[in-house]
Amino acid sequence: MPSSRDLAHGLSEKSIPGPDAGWSEIEEFAVSFDAPGYHGSYNKIVEIAGLKCHETLSDLRTCLYMEGRRWRQCRMIGIEPGEQDVAYMKELIVKIREQVAKEKGTLFYLKPGQAPAEPRATKGKLNETGKKREKVATLAVLSSGNKKHE
Repeated sequence: MPSSRDLAHGLSEKSIPGPDAGWSEIEEFAVSFDAPGYHGSYNKIVEIAGLKCHETLSDLRTCLYMEGRRWRQCRMIGIEPGEQDVAYMKELIVKIREQVAKEKGTLFYLKPGQAPAEPRATKGKLNETGKKREKVATLAVLSSGNKKHE
C-alpha cells in the first residue's frame, strides 16, 4: 500500500481542481484515485467514506472517490448532486490541496489575483540587528470553502 507521501507526490497544482472548478472536473478528479487498488477492499472504502475519515490524504481521496463514484452513478439515472453534496466534495478538494501542500512543504494555491507572499526570513541570514533568524514559512491559505461539512 503506498504511503500518503507517495500520493502527495503524484499530485500537482494543475492536477487538483481549483475552487471554481465545474462538475466534470471535480468528478474526473474524484474518480482518478484508484481507491479499490489502494485499499484492496471495497468494504474498506465504504467504511472510510461512511465515517467521513479526513485524517490522512488517502482518507480524503477515498471519501472524494466514493462521492464521485456515487454521483457518477446517480447522474446516469437522472439524479443530480445537490448544493450540499457539491460543497462537501469541494471541501474535500480543499483539504486534499492543503494536505498535499503540507507533504510537499509548500502551500501552492493562491486565490485568483493574489500575489505570493515574500518569505519573512531565511535560516542563517542576519536580520537588521545582526542576529541570526530562523526560517519562517509563509503560507497562502485558501479562505473560501473551509467550512466544516456537517
